[in-house]
Amino acid sequence: MARKEPIGAGAVSSQVALARFFNVCRQHVREVNAAVRLDPEGPWPWEHIWAVFGFAPETDREIEELQEPLLRPKAIQHATGYNARELRGFAADPRSRPANFPHAISLTKRVTRYRASELRAYLAGEPLPTYPILKPRRTNQSTDPKTVSKSRANSPNSTGGNDILAAIASNNAPPVEEDRK
Repeated sequence: MARKEPIGAGAVSSQVALARFFNVCRQHVREVNAAVRLDPEGPWPWEHIWAVFGFAPETDREIEELQEPLLRPKAIQHATGYNARELRGFAADPRSRPANFPHAISLTKRVTRYRASELRAYLAGEPLPTYPILKPRRTNQSTDPKTVSKSRANSPNSTGGNDILAAIASNNAPPVEEDRK
């Protein structure tokens, strides 16, 4: 079957469509967007949505499965016979869930969803589907003391202190304190 568009092409173009995918009411789309760190305004490319969950699908089957709307816990309850309390327990402690049971996806503190493809596999007694993991991006920032920029040498790093490599590069290394006994 010939592909008309490259893998992952397309986007969720409206809040209504995004609400349908996350299976939330339209009023809660912005809350879910903020919680999963999607842009507040669309369109939302599928690649961005999948990246939130750490996936990088490669085949048509994977794309189709990852574009299916997520399921509410009620659907899982009806299909599996587990009650809401048991599902919350499985979500809170994944080790307590039965083997091959669908993984809970926490969208917000109070909103949990499940993948339809995982439910189908569980009900059929098959292994859960797996998807290629998104590879971490490489950063282009150099950590070589000889090439650290002066602007970076004077800026605090994420821990609030000065960047040690930049200080070494500029010969302003902080004094080393010796252990006192």
